Amino acid sequence: MLARLLGSAFWIPAYIALVAGFLLPGDFTALKPLVPVLLGGILFCSSLKVSLGQVRAAFLEPGALPRLSALIVLKLLLLPLIPYAATLAVAPEWAPGMLLVGMMPGGLSSLAFADLYGGERGLALLLLFGGSLICPLTAPTMLHLFGIGQHVPGQPSESALFAMQALYIVLLLGTPFTLAQVIRGMAPRLVERNQHRLSPAAIACLCPLITLSIACNRHAWAGWTAQQLLEPLLLVCAASGFFILASRLMRVWLGRDRGVSMACSTVYMNNGLSLVVAIQFFPGDAHLLLPSVLMQVPMVIGVVIVGRWVGMPERVGEVGGNSGEGAA
Repeated sequence: MLARLLGSAFWIPAYIALVAGFLLPGDFTALKPLVPVLLGGILFCSSLKVSLGQVRAAFLEPGALPRLSALIVLKLLLLPLIPYAATLAVAPEWAPGMLLVGMMPGGLSSLAFADLYGGERGLALLLLFGGSLICPLTAPTMLHLFGIGQHVPGQPSESALFAMQALYIVLLLGTPFTLAQVIRGMAPRLVERNQHRLSPAAIACLCPLITLSIACNRHAWAGWTAQQLLEPLLLVCAASGFFILASRLMRVWLGRDRGVSMACSTVYMNNGLSLVVAIQFFPGDAHLLLPSVLMQVPMVIGVVIVGRWVGMPERVGEVGGNSGEGAA
């Protein structure tokens, strides 16, 4: 049972952890520094499954660079603007949070889902690696372009804040990935022997990450009614529905296998990264925190819908990487 909960049924403890974050009594503020550590644990375990050689081989395929460039621009810059603009029209206070989570790169589990549904692994790898590499530049740029965070009292100058955000994202993504590659190089047989333990270990980090990221910040929405909390949930569900629809349309352009890889990257974003960024740079701002927290709800359902569309049987036991590097 435990193996299933840390594997194919990872969504069960993930959703339980999400509810626990809202309902567990007590003050968890002192545990806030553990949130980026747990995110790093998820990224480290998942990065042990990815080698630089695989990324290099995918990059050297004919036409890979122009295709990747176009898809990253679409994924990180253009697609997030649609939910942002729509939210700006109907619920402007939530628009910044929607933009923050929407412009995140694909989560590492998007690679597992692409494999599961018969996507092109090379493109899935490049979307994951390339998006994570460019995100430290695009995310702060978008935040400053739309004036998000400039109203926060006590923040440093705009240029200094830009540099701090970029460096923080680089460290969040780069440190666990670099450490994982060092260990892969030093002890490849050890990594290979323990491949089956990496996904459960990532899930073991994911669940407390979800709970703590909510419990440490719920003072930001203390006293809110269920109806007030329902609004951001409906908004992220609508945004996720848009990403699913956009992915469906992109299959016409990309073809089936590449379309599946792009769909998984688009629908299953690294919302854990946006959450940690929100905690670090926008503490106490529920309108920036909650969209990243609640995006976990439609993301899991979204990749299931992608699987149904492509007509592949679900073998989700092979998945379980970092739903919620996602979330987390």
